[in-house]
Parts: sequence; structure tokens; C-alpha cells
Amino acid sequence: MKKIVAAFFVTLLLLGIATITHATSYVPFLEEHRQFKEKTAMKAGSPVYLFHSGIQNLQMTIPIGDTLTVFRRGTSCELKAVGKIKVLSYAGDNYIKGVVVEGEIRLDDIVQKASTALLVIFPDNHCDR
Repeated sequence: MKKIVAAFFVTLLLLGIATITHATSYVPFLEEHRQFKEKTAMKAGSPVYLFHSGIQNLQMTIPIGDTLTVFRRGTSCELKAVGKIKVLSYAGDNYIKGVVVEGEIRLDDIVQKASTALLVIFPDNHCDR
């Protein structure tokens, strides 16, 4: 009887750990995000938003009208230049609005200038959802 009770509690414990692990993961949306990311390519003239985490003095580092180079991580984690974005304005505390001037930009691409890094997020037409 003790073996049955012990086996029951071990099984219950393992199921509990598996449930908690799955509940805190990004698994249900990972495939959807990957597909959306691959379909969404912004070309010259497309509006785009850049995310930053509230960097101090960002307006001095990246002034309005500045043109920034956009990079994408390759398969071996090296950064490859894929386009350029011109800064149009600041949108709130954590966003910069820009327009693609050259290349093909995708979601999650990275913009770097000096020691500042920004993340390319949704274009204008996806923010209204």
C-alpha cells in the first residue's frame, strides 16, 4: 500500500512540475510569432517603430532626422546590416517613430548607434489591433 501511495505522489509531483513549466513558457505563441515575423517585411517608405527601454539622453544620441543602420542576427549570431531607418519623431517614453529608407526590415531586427541598441517592432498598421 505504501508503494502505491508513494507512486501516486511521485506521479502527481511530476505532472505538477510539467504543468507549471508549460504555464510559464512562451510555447503557445512562439510559432505564431515566428510566422508573423517572417511575413512582415517593411521596405522603403514603410513606417516603423523602434523600442528602447527609457534610455537617458536618447535625444542627444539619436536626434530627429538621423539615419540609423539596421542589423539582423545571422545563423552564427553575427550581425549583418540589412537596411536603414530615418528617425521621424519620438512616440511616448519608449518608442521612436521612423521610416524605412533602404533595405528590407523585419520585426526583431536591431538598430545600433554608439552604445545604444533599439529593437524594431510593429509598423503603424499593426498598432491599431
